[in-house]
Amino acid sequence: MNKLILTLLFSFAMSLIFSFALIGLLRKKSIGQNIREDGPSSHFSKAGIPTMGGIAIISSFILTNTLLNPSVYTLLMLFPVMSFGLLGFIDDYISVKKGRSLGVKARYKFVLQILFGALFTYLILRMGYGNSEINIPFSDSKIELGWFYLPFATLVIVASSNAVNITDGLDGLAGGSAAIVSLAYLIIAIQSGQQLLGITCAALCGACLGFLYFNRHPAKIFMGDTGSLALGASLASIAILAKAELLLIIIGGLFLWETLSVVLQVASFKLRGKRIFKMSPYHHHLELLGWGEVEIVRWFWAGSLILALIGMLALIPW
Repeated sequence: MNKLILTLLFSFAMSLIFSFALIGLLRKKSIGQNIREDGPSSHFSKAGIPTMGGIAIISSFILTNTLLNPSVYTLLMLFPVMSFGLLGFIDDYISVKKGRSLGVKARYKFVLQILFGALFTYLILRMGYGNSEINIPFSDSKIELGWFYLPFATLVIVASSNAVNITDGLDGLAGGSAAIVSLAYLIIAIQSGQQLLGITCAALCGACLGFLYFNRHPAKIFMGDTGSLALGASLASIAILAKAELLLIIIGGLFLWETLSVVLQVASFKLRGKRIFKMSPYHHHLELLGWGEVEIVRWFWAGSLILALIGMLALIPW
């Protein structure tokens, strides 16, 4: 337990330091956020705020794991963060370079995400760090998927990565929610006796909290796709190694709802010619209804905490 606390605090401190240094560097290089023209008008004032802040989260996560948890297991856990983070970095770089809010084309990004997710899943199965069973929450039941587990786990990773990316639209929203989810999986890791995974969860939670100090409203830095894609992939990989993949649907329910709001909006408009929400994802809908940004984020954090607590009920023997 002491090592887990040390890991969280060390990662938190490193994230604070890296975030502070990154803000100055990004400002010096004039690397700022580009705002969608079709987004809420209140967001136009955020144009130019340093982005790519995910570099601080990833750097502190890698450093903490490397120093406090050196092992082959650690190298494996760093793969999703580094690969998806690199993809996000390229996406952010193109966006900043071209002066628009869109970077890598969606189809190319999706293909690379599938490749990264499939490779990670194959490695954990090949190296014996996972198996092809999935546990059914709130029961003792298991389902053996065999080789179907490969596409299943890949889907979990890709979906989670994109879900966090979609949620990253308000100051502190994605970072705070990711910290709550990683803390929930830290508890799961402790309960299941997975010390190495617990260290990984603590490092991720600390990295998110350190970055959140500068990302909370009014944000001094944004994580960009560099951070959101890496965070989503990391949370999914943790869920996979914890053998609590389906619990991510509950514990990470906020990310799921944000994604569903986009899917429902697009489907409704294409099939009925009408929109369900004023704007998607859902946090933008609330903004256009007159909710304040801080109010939305606080309610979403509270929702994430409640969902995490519900997920914790699955730890009770049934």
